[in-house]
Amino acid sequence: MIIILSYRFSSFYKKSFYVFVVVYALEIIYSFFLYPHLKNTIPMHIGIGSVDSLTNAKYTIFLLPIVCIMASCVLKSEVVDSKYIEGSPTDNILKTLFFLLQVLLVIGSVYYFYVLSMYYTI
Repeated sequence: MIIILSYRFSSFYKKSFYVFVVVYALEIIYSFFLYPHLKNTIPMHIGIGSVDSLTNAKYTIFLLPIVCIMASCVLKSEVVDSKYIEGSPTDNILKTLFFLLQVLLVIGSVYYFYVLSMYYTI
């Protein structure tokens, strides 16, 4: 029973990587449409409920999705499977933690683009 669940989670984890990359690719495409409409200063870092720092470099909106794609590549299932036995408890725990980290990255990047489009467009 545990082996079947770990196999299903492994296949789900592998498929979720592509979903995350598609979300980031859509953010890059959205960045091209959003770029001409941005104000001169945009947020560099957004905290909970406030903007912590601003920058004059509007091109930084392209950096977040690119960095998130690289982070997703580092957190891929194959990286975990190459170091631990597939289906072992350590393998499952790491995949769960990496999946949650990727979910937080997606939520953070989507929130960043939401704030940009709502408050920092002309």
